Amino acid sequence: LRALMELDYPNYEVVVIDDGSTDDTYEKAIEVARSSLDISIRVITKRNAGKAEALNTGMTLARGEFVLNMDGDTKLSRNTLRVCIPHFNNPAIGAVAGNVKVINRENIWTRIQSLEYVEGLAMARKAQSFIRSVNIIPGPIGIFRKSVLQQVGGYDHDTFAEDCDLTLKLLMKGWHIAYEPTAIAWVETPSRLLDLLKQRYRWTRGILQATKKHSKALWQPRKSGV
Repeated sequence: LRALMELDYPNYEVVVIDDGSTDDTYEKAIEVARSSLDISIRVITKRNAGKAEALNTGMTLARGEFVLNMDGDTKLSRNTLRVCIPHFNNPAIGAVAGNVKVINRENIWTRIQSLEYVEGLAMARKAQSFIRSVNIIPGPIGIFRKSVLQQVGGYDHDTFAEDCDLTLKLLMKGWHIAYEPTAIAWVETPSRLLDLLKQRYRWTRGILQATKKHSKALWQPRKSGV
């Protein structure tokens, strides 16, 4: 929250969704919110219902025209809003994906993931951005038109990869998705092999679920959302 208060942008609000946390996260968020003088911070506590529901709650409560979704353990680069919002001058752009990088490069597993995020994810999204068709908007940093999120019904609960599912819904509606490499989200990745395997199993299963869910779109022309 303190990092969010330092974003380089003249007018924005921060909505924190406490999805039934059992630690002192909520109390800390309240403390930080009360210390803010210039930025509007709202902390919403709710019964635990999963990530998709938390994101949909934030989308509903957000008062701005554009919504930036991020994870609670993510730190954004100060220029994020400044470099991403101009993409929306193109009325065909429905969302902008940012650049995810690893902050905890502490052992062989996290260093391998750091390289993977650069070579396997960032470079692929940069190539996809040439045709405005980034195939997955990453959870740690994605900016959307609020009206587009509402148009596609927000996040669904029926896959383990709600980010992939939402991205496919946007593409099916004909919206273009850009990639902004200078908007960086620093994340902590699993540092133990077992945790890494669990994460990748969840990712793989979720992507397969989302692909199966939207498989009919492979045989249909892309609809226009603009």
